[in-house]
Amino acid sequence: MHDLPKEVAVLFENNSEFNRVLPNPLLVNDSEFLTSLTQQLNNDLGSNQPDDLYRITFKKGSSRELINIQSGELAGLLTTICIEKGKVSDVSKLIEVSRPMSGAMLSSLLTVTIFRSLRCELSYIAQIATKAKSHQLQADQARFERITEVIGDSFECVPLVSIDGALRDIHLARIIRSNDDCYELYISQRISFLNLLASWPGGYSVFYENNQYYDSARLDIKDFLDRQIIQHPVFAVFERLVAGRVCEVLLSGNYSQLNIQRHRRLLRKVIDELRNCLEDVFRTLRNGAEQLENNMNNLDLTARERNAKSTFLHQHNAGVELLNSRLCAELDQKIRSLDLLDRIATKQKLDLYLINGALLINDDHVE
Repeated sequence: MHDLPKEVAVLFENNSEFNRVLPNPLLVNDSEFLTSLTQQLNNDLGSNQPDDLYRITFKKGSSRELINIQSGELAGLLTTICIEKGKVSDVSKLIEVSRPMSGAMLSSLLTVTIFRSLRCELSYIAQIATKAKSHQLQADQARFERITEVIGDSFECVPLVSIDGALRDIHLARIIRSNDDCYELYISQRISFLNLLASWPGGYSVFYENNQYYDSARLDIKDFLDRQIIQHPVFAVFERLVAGRVCEVLLSGNYSQLNIQRHRRLLRKVIDELRNCLEDVFRTLRNGAEQLENNMNNLDLTARERNAKSTFLHQHNAGVELLNSRLCAELDQKIRSLDLLDRIATKQKLDLYLINGALLINDDHVE
């Protein structure tokens, strides 16, 4: 409510009917979009159209034969007077037909409505440009930052391109090319990720513990899992791969399930590939938990020793659970924005309200 213009917010404060219809009002338009929308509505629906459309309605039993104007400026046109056997029989009725809104404007409204509805869920896209330099990809840093910049700029342009077809085509071509580059960058980072995981200790079991070293390389397992794996640049590239695909859907205006599923399928493939890379890590950690549980069943243990092993098992399981949740946040939760796009775009209808110059919808995401 606090985002509404003052003259609109006052109406909601003083009229309960507004709150009943729009319990969670969300401002859709900015001034530039509304100006363009108003011009388009005047062109499509305005009363100043030079040629209004009417439907002719005849009485029951009418001859349905209209008199033709024989001479003058309107010669050759039909009137609303019906004739039968050369005589005037009755008069038909004209009903004005509302002009349909153009397909382009409907598409613009849908895009901006979806864009504003998901402003919170998609806010990370606008923020990734500020984090680009915190990720170091060595030889690929320049390409990484260029991809990040294209995504951020394309996202900010969504309301503008929704009302400018030529500008949309430029940004759409740009984001598609950037997405292809991003996928190529992902492949190179996936190889780097696999090279890192090659240092994971082999064997049956591994324990999640501070300062637990393995092999001659003295690998710190907790540091390796918490820092080197989760903070690997492959996850930053994946974030941009998702953001770029979301921008491509918004810029194209194609919200069909087929199109959204096409993007989701690629991203799911990438998630499966990255999880497969970590399969050996989770296998040895699961085996570590089983080994600790078996050790606790040793009847020769003292109460103190059993409590110590129980504490160690709890810390181990908590660490693995944390790793799983962080991995889910880096992968599965990132593609939630595509699911939301799909859900909003497939709604049966989207109601928009023009109140004192502000274009509003009800924000269904507010609980």
